[in-house]
Amino acid sequence: MRFYVDGAYRTGQWIDRGYAEDSVDVTFSSQGTRTLRLEYYQKGGGARVSLRWTYTPPPVVSCTLNRGTNRLQGCYYETRLNVFTDPSTAAPNGTSLSSPVPDTATAIDLNPPTPPSPPGPDVYNSRYEGTFTFKAGTYTFYMGSDDGGRLDLNADGSWEIDQWGALRGWTEDATPRTFSAQTSMPIRVDYNQEGGGVRWSLRWTYAAAGGPDLLIQNPIVINGALTPGQLVSFTATMENIGTVATGADSGGIGFGIDNSVGNPNQNLGVPGTTQIAAGGTQTRTSDNWTVGAAGSSHTIWACADYWNFVNPELVEVNNVARADGNNCRSMTFTVPLAGGVDLVVPTLYAEASPVYQYEGTRFRATAQNIGTVDSPSSAYLRFCVDASVSDCYNQNWIDLSSADRYLGQDYVSSSYLQAGETSPEETSYFWDAPVRGNHTIVACIDPVEESDVAETNEAASSNCRSITVNVAAIPGPDLEIASFTRSISAPDPGQSVTFTSTVFNRGGNGAGVSQLRYCIGLNGTFSQNDCYNSATNRHGSDLGVGALASGATSPAITSAAWTAQRGSWRVYVCADATHVVGEFDETNNCSSMLVSVGDPDFVIDSLGRYSSSGNPPGTLDGIAPGTSIRFGARVQNIGDIRDDYEYVRFCLDVTDLGCMANSGRIGSDRSSPDPLNSGEISPTLSATTNWTTTAGSHTLVACADPRTDVGELDENNNCRSLAFIIGTTRTLTVARAGSGSGTVQGPGIACGADCTEVYPDGTNVSLLATPAGGSVFASWAGCDSVVGSQCNVTMNADRTVTATFNTGCVAACTPGERRCVDSTHYQICEDVAGCPAWNLPPPGYQCAVNEFCRSSTGFCEELPDWHEIPPVGAVQQLFGLLR
Repeated sequence: MRFYVDGAYRTGQWIDRGYAEDSVDVTFSSQGTRTLRLEYYQKGGGARVSLRWTYTPPPVVSCTLNRGTNRLQGCYYETRLNVFTDPSTAAPNGTSLSSPVPDTATAIDLNPPTPPSPPGPDVYNSRYEGTFTFKAGTYTFYMGSDDGGRLDLNADGSWEIDQWGALRGWTEDATPRTFSAQTSMPIRVDYNQEGGGVRWSLRWTYAAAGGPDLLIQNPIVINGALTPGQLVSFTATMENIGTVATGADSGGIGFGIDNSVGNPNQNLGVPGTTQIAAGGTQTRTSDNWTVGAAGSSHTIWACADYWNFVNPELVEVNNVARADGNNCRSMTFTVPLAGGVDLVVPTLYAEASPVYQYEGTRFRATAQNIGTVDSPSSAYLRFCVDASVSDCYNQNWIDLSSADRYLGQDYVSSSYLQAGETSPEETSYFWDAPVRGNHTIVACIDPVEESDVAETNEAASSNCRSITVNVAAIPGPDLEIASFTRSISAPDPGQSVTFTSTVFNRGGNGAGVSQLRYCIGLNGTFSQNDCYNSATNRHGSDLGVGALASGATSPAITSAAWTAQRGSWRVYVCADATHVVGEFDETNNCSSMLVSVGDPDFVIDSLGRYSSSGNPPGTLDGIAPGTSIRFGARVQNIGDIRDDYEYVRFCLDVTDLGCMANSGRIGSDRSSPDPLNSGEISPTLSATTNWTTTAGSHTLVACADPRTDVGELDENNNCRSLAFIIGTTRTLTVARAGSGSGTVQGPGIACGADCTEVYPDGTNVSLLATPAGGSVFASWAGCDSVVGSQCNVTMNADRTVTATFNTGCVAACTPGERRCVDSTHYQICEDVAGCPAWNLPPPGYQCAVNEFCRSSTGFCEELPDWHEIPPVGAVQQLFGLLR
């Protein structure tokens, strides 16, 4: 017995045995009609066959509503107008937004959502929640719903928009909210669906609030040389980026050194101030400060509106002097040792904030020459992770890399750092932040291994800066493909291939059960989104993936078998293909691979004179001798799959085989710029060197893949040749005349079929006329000289020659000469008079065997002097009678 579901074998054994039951679990992802087939054979004895089944309903999925960060996350509820009753499944998430949110943004617009409802009901609710960070200013919120909906700003039950229970097509309602300062606010939005069309949306627009907003521009300037014991001052510029001028007193710029502004014995004053218009600036200089000891490091602070006279500001962060505050800015510097160059790293920070596990970040840093002498050369800036300052500065990069502590390095600035100059920001390699918790990031200028600059202070503590970065768990679940392999790495056409993958939850929260999808299609005909969102080219059914805890990986999941066909195929695998898991990132669920089945086949599409890669090769005929030209060719892949043809070779005046054997090569082989898809033609590729033309006939040969690096469908069609003439050319035309037929052969001439040829000026050409059966060559015309049936002509102009052929035998012959009359009979001339001329019989007549048409009368007759001559090799048997 064998059992099949939807054409696929599931269970059973095709063997002789008594009655027994085999079982198999089959899971259907949706309700539908299925095809069942049972095969059974009987081999004597008792007979019984049966088919039965039991049913296990799908597990009840319950959704936990987790409030998103700058993103709406939601759940479906199956009870009408009663949210938080019977949570069903996760609803599709909204868009992840930056912090603070963009001025104009759409938090969610599902038209329709996918999936459009919880399993089963078409009357249901959904609830979304998220906490968003808004700038100071006025936002107008627009909630759209079909059917009903309601919006609760601050998630406190106030319901600023309430269309709950409304039965209407999609309609937007609006409500404003003004923030006096940057604010993080929770948002709750409910949607009610009463059947029919489904669409939910929430968006907002922004208008800056009226008012001033002060900040310190970058950089803070040091006035004077950083010489120990000397006096220097600091200059900073305050800008009003708000929409309204400040009052008469803008609060001043407070300066402080090595701590916050106003710290005892470290206050550098608050210079006088005046009103600052919207968009205006004000520059102030601090009191003097006595430079500290050589090699000591210090931090200068400058804070706008130190006295807090401008209150409120659109963004007010001036209670403490912080580098990340809006109103304050700081700069760290080191007092150089006496004379010379001294390089330091004044700034180092992470691009991303916060830094999430697996999301990762790059780091940025600057270098500064705090010495009194210009740097004589560039220097490397190195980045390290979880290495000590000493190791990052002193170890070589290979050892750091082997310990996963190396984040790259690059030259600082295209020009050398002058005394006091700060470089532009340099960027590290990307760090994927694989482990949660605190990590040390170090940046070192001019590390020991790469040391190019002699400095007054070469200590690691002087040349490096470190920061601590906390790597946090990704909020919510986040699924991605952890591994993706195939059963045959290079399948042949007709082979059966399966694909296997695993799913990893890199998020900080667990993920419920989900579905995995495979899609297979010709490369370039569909995208990852087509597979993930529309199931385009889905291969087999979606496959179940169990619930995954944070950091867990699923068991291997193998696709249905695929029969390999010739071509280049793109295979996608997508986690959570039915969008039931509300994820941190919905764009990283898929992975893909290219599967090439068959072989490429490279041929030369065209060849000639090169002008540019975008133009086809040009003609080579008629070019004057002594001209420097370059050859060009285009390659086409007429095979099944994409591949690289590696090289193109150009050769002159050799055969195709000679060129493949490296004979007559022009320059070196030209490497291919890019692989070619099946059917694709390359740009025009040029030879690597020019050729100076010489008069006469030549043959250009171009060969793709001349070193046979690529396995191809046909290895004998890689070359193409082109004959051409340099200098003045002459055309020879051959004509044929007369009642008979025949051919003319010569260089480039095969007339019948080819009766013209072009030759270089002055070429000597010999032509040979050959009559056909039943015809004779009669004469040449237009030749310079004739020898028998050979015509000789010198091509000092365009020439035409004519060969005449007649039918029948000749008018006379030498006694005893044998003449061919037809294909089986011969005429023997016994004397001149006995060998008359012969013609074809008149129209409508046919001569019988042993009869021939006499030319003088036109009648058939048998000649007394005609003898039948046996074919060559025949045996004659003579018989006699003896009496």
